[in-house]
Amino acid sequence: MDSGDEMDPTQHLEMYDSSNNDVDTEVVEFECDDFTSSQRSSEQAKLLSTSSSSHSQHHSKRWLIALTCISAIGGALFGYDTGVVSGAMILIDDKFDLDHFWHELIVSVTVAAAAVSALMSGILNDWFGRKKVMLLAATVFTVGAVVMGIAPSKEVLLVGRMIVGLGIGFASMTVPVYISETAPSNIRGRLIVVNNLFITGGQLVATVIDGLFSIDHKFAIENGWRFMLGLAGLPSVVMFVGLIFMPESPRWLVFHNKDEQARKVLAKTRQPEKIEEELTSIKKEYEQLKKEKMSVFAFISRVFHTRSIMLAIFVGCGLQVFQQISGINTIMYYSASIIQMSGYSDQQAIWFAILPAFANFSFTIVGLYFVERVGRRKLLIVSLIGVVFWFIVLSMSFLLASQNSPVAMSLYPGAKC
Repeated sequence: MDSGDEMDPTQHLEMYDSSNNDVDTEVVEFECDDFTSSQRSSEQAKLLSTSSSSHSQHHSKRWLIALTCISAIGGALFGYDTGVVSGAMILIDDKFDLDHFWHELIVSVTVAAAAVSALMSGILNDWFGRKKVMLLAATVFTVGAVVMGIAPSKEVLLVGRMIVGLGIGFASMTVPVYISETAPSNIRGRLIVVNNLFITGGQLVATVIDGLFSIDHKFAIENGWRFMLGLAGLPSVVMFVGLIFMPESPRWLVFHNKDEQARKVLAKTRQPEKIEEELTSIKKEYEQLKKEKMSVFAFISRVFHTRSIMLAIFVGCGLQVFQQISGINTIMYYSASIIQMSGYSDQQAIWFAILPAFANFSFTIVGLYFVERVGRRKLLIVSLIGVVFWFIVLSMSFLLASQNSPVAMSLYPGAKC
């Protein structure tokens, strides 16, 4: 190469810089591509995780809805019996020519039997589990419904009502416990209230069925009431079949050293990350109860000497007692008879009995809506004021009916003041 072809040093430097820049650009582009790929993989992993979590939530939600609705049919059975007997008894009175004693005996024997079986439910739940007791309740109720539907006499009808009462007692004590022990703590209260909704819904359905089977008065007296009472066996059969596929309470399983089965149940009703946490919590509770194991009398003594527990029991039991002694069950059991006393015909009284059942059901939904928004205490106070006011109105209407209603005076000759 001659001197004329020699390259200027500055040109060498420019070429070196240009070469360096190309390498740097390639490195940066490679790093960017690597970062983008890593970011894409991370986003895909997040999407997969979100999708898996969403699928798990959907799966557990379906299980919770299924077990809540199927077990809450036990509440519907109680509601159906409460509602159906109101209209059916008007027809049964005519069929078997019942006096007041037999009328009241047939209605009230169910409640008495339910009280007995409710007392037995605690022991049976501890021994055999919640699921088996609910299966027993469904079976007993179905048998009672069949007996009532085919009853040839008032004595057999009384036996059927008693059997149904036993089923109601088992279900009414077990269903809320089962729902509370299988539901997550954050939605436990709402799911338990579903049982109350099923009770009032059962009452409404029963009164509608009463009306439908009373359209033909002659048929209603002969066989209509049999369909009214016997149809109660259908939901109990549905409950029995559904419960076969439902799990046992995880708490009961842990308390009987069946941890692996409890884990499988929690896997159906909880998020994956919550399973071990809740299982550990139940185990700790169980171990604590074993350490503090005491006799029934010692437990009761401890309750009565713990102010906070006593206050909670007083408020909770007091509300339950007030609910019962307020007479709402009497109104529901005898609503058609009460309306009949006002001068309406049998068929009209049966159809008008739908109104209190509809109001009861509707305001249960209203209560569900407001309980989280207004608060339990305010809602309770407002409800109690309404109850007191309308009971005063109802008692005054009873007084006026006893003095002025021709039907009431013919039914109760000594009622006129």
